Amino acid sequence: MRIVLLILSLFCHASAIRFLFASELFCEYDEDVFEFKIAYFNGDEQISTERHLNARGSLFFFHEGAAESIENPEKVHAVIEHDCNENGDKMEVSYYFSAIDSEKVVQRIDYKLELADQHGEIYEKDSDSNEDQQFLHLSK
Repeated sequence: MRIVLLILSLFCHASAIRFLFASELFCEYDEDVFEFKIAYFNGDEQISTERHLNARGSLFFFHEGAAESIENPEKVHAVIEHDCNENGDKMEVSYYFSAIDSEKVVQRIDYKLELADQHGEIYEKDSDSNEDQQFLHLSK
């Protein structure tokens, strides 16, 4: 069985994008516990599991997911349903990552890894960009 998998890995091309989002949510009504559910999307495709969480005041959490590819990063967004308001009614909001202030981002590293590649190099994006990014470019 191992030999078959080894032979397949020589000829098959596989790639995926895995991610870990670190988020912090704040609720101005901190006398009550607020509930929310959150999922991440690439356009209409859900790329993470839906998480249901409760918090009081604020909550910092990590959320992971994966996608086969992300063609347009502008379409990546979080959909959050929450009850953090005066009357406690459920509300839904979409938060697109292109709207994130670059000063709020600790560090963002973009990379691409193809299993058939043998070595890679890290290079930085255009210096004109105001985002702190690094790219790992792998080549044969």
